Amino acid sequence: MRFVALLLLFCTCQLQAQHTLQLLVTAPANTPATDTLFVAGSFNAWNPHHLPHALTKTSSGQYSIRLQLPAGAYECKITRGAWATVQTTSVGTGVDNIRVSVPDTDTLLVMVAGWADAFAKAPPRSTASKNVKLVRDSFYMPQLSRHRKIWI
Repeated sequence: MRFVALLLLFCTCQLQAQHTLQLLVTAPANTPATDTLFVAGSFNAWNPHHLPHALTKTSSGQYSIRLQLPAGAYECKITRGAWATVQTTSVGTGVDNIRVSVPDTDTLLVMVAGWADAFAKAPPRSTASKNVKLVRDSFYMPQLSRHRKIWI
């Protein structure tokens, strides 16, 4: 009976071995020297400024972190602590998530080409149809103690 109970306990407990994944990141030359790089991904709820996932700058100028993860497929991106400073292409467009499978990969080399905040943002396009007209540019609303634009 004791053997059956132990066997049942062993079978219901799922043991997850931790595997080491080393991330080596090469950042662009315009990376501010005072900024810290972070890895945000499916393993930390996509937190772009999670201190345990801060990368360390190596003597070679790369950034490095060793992650302890259970076996599985993961996605991540490199940030400078916020989504406004996430990695991009060299012309400022977004990049796909980095995908990695643990333990199939033990070292991942990442080249960051640019940062989102290094490029001018395009002004948002209006979704108003062509028949929408500005009636008044500065309509005073006493209830709010401010002026608003009125469109019809």
